[in-house]
Amino acid sequence: MMRQIEFIAHSRALSFSLSSAFGGVAVLFIMDFVFSVEQSAITYAFVLVGSVIQYISTKRRCESNLTADADEVYLFRIPAALRYQKSITGRRYIRITSLTKKGYHRVKVFESWVSKQDWQFMLDRCT
Repeated sequence: MMRQIEFIAHSRALSFSLSSAFGGVAVLFIMDFVFSVEQSAITYAFVLVGSVIQYISTKRRCESNLTADADEVYLFRIPAALRYQKSITGRRYIRITSLTKKGYHRVKVFESWVSKQDWQFMLDRCT
């Protein structure tokens, strides 16, 4: 019997919007110091408004496309390979990859994005 593995919308959307906010502000600082391009407060406000819009849109469409049965995890209903990895910042995640004839589907799943039972289930099936 197939069951859905759902993302927790708030934590996933929050991590996406925070990373875009920090990245946008960092780019503005680099432009200011390296290229001597001056920005007003409104450019920083646009970055923050953009990250809020990203939070709202990510929270609305938070489909994982992950299903599981007793033995396997499927991404887009294709059997997937799971690998436990560490990101550049040190956060641990599970990389889920399913191969197709034309390429592959891949998604990173962080521990805070799924329930503890789903995380442990996927962790047990990692290579």
